[in-house]
Amino acid sequence: LDQIKDGPIKVLLKPEVFLKKPAIYLYPIQKTEIIVTHNFKGKILNTYPQYTDNWKVIANPNGTLLNVKDNRYYNYLFWDGTYSFSPEHYQFKSGFYVKNENYISFLQNKLMMIGLNEKEINDFIVFWLPVMSKYENCFVHFRINDNIDESSVIKTQPKAETTIRVFMEFSGIDDINGVSKLPEQLLPAFTRSGFTLVGWGGAEVGKSKLE
Repeated sequence: LDQIKDGPIKVLLKPEVFLKKPAIYLYPIQKTEIIVTHNFKGKILNTYPQYTDNWKVIANPNGTLLNVKDNRYYNYLFWDGTYSFSPEHYQFKSGFYVKNENYISFLQNKLMMIGLNEKEINDFIVFWLPVMSKYENCFVHFRINDNIDESSVIKTQPKAETTIRVFMEFSGIDDINGVSKLPEQLLPAFTRSGFTLVGWGGAEVGKSKLE
């Protein structure tokens, strides 16, 4: 991606890409046994704890998860896999242009605005900051509650009353002042009410691997 121009951005990727670090948090109102099923259109590579047909956990209001299968505690559920997105997936029409020195404050502010809590924001930044910091500037676009462009559908029993899934896509830019900028993305703001499911992940656009 050499330059961001007016209109949709078209990015050509290898047919198959690697989705890495989607994290799923569960916050019931009271201690609850929850069954989580994940319908992914691609190929699952890794899960933690191990996923076999579903995850069955005993979730606490603070987000701590006791996995029934191995009787171990987890902060969130993890999976990754490979999938081929269509070219239309990468035709962005809005986003943000962020300088290196503003990455932390930008992510803190935008993720808090969407509805993530401090722990989720910290986990997100700890993972993504080293990747983004390779670049002096970045173009950033968030996918919100679109099931990662309908490739990844998560269902819970009982059903979550509030769902917040954030998938960040970004690309490094050499000269942030030398590109024609797309309109700023308008982000939704969610109020967490009742049993809440939160998920986040991301992708470095223009690479063959999603981080």
